[in-house]
Amino acid sequence: MIRSATTIANGTSIDSDVCVIGAGPAGITIANELAGSRTAVCVLESGNRRMPAVPDPMLDVECTHLAIANDSRVRALGGTTKVWTGGSRATLPTGVARAAAMHAADGAQ
Repeated sequence: MIRSATTIANGTSIDSDVCVIGAGPAGITIANELAGSRTAVCVLESGNRRMPAVPDPMLDVECTHLAIANDSRVRALGGTTKVWTGGSRATLPTGVARAAAMHAADGAQ
């Protein structure tokens, strides 16, 4: 069952054994694996069934180590699967160098 939080009264409790945060590929997979078991599962998604028509300011992030495109995350049922096109973004050499430096700084081998 899918219900919008706008239809649930403030202060209402939702009882579950497991609460999955995000209805993207990982969240839906976990919930699906638990479906049919004795585990009561609740999935919380901050978006709607459809992607918003305008850019979502909640997706603006600032990251000093890695360039993160706003269209790499989606607040909607299905998450990033809404924008997958069968490919992946190319990694810039600067991103690879930064990742290697961070890895080395952590003492990893």
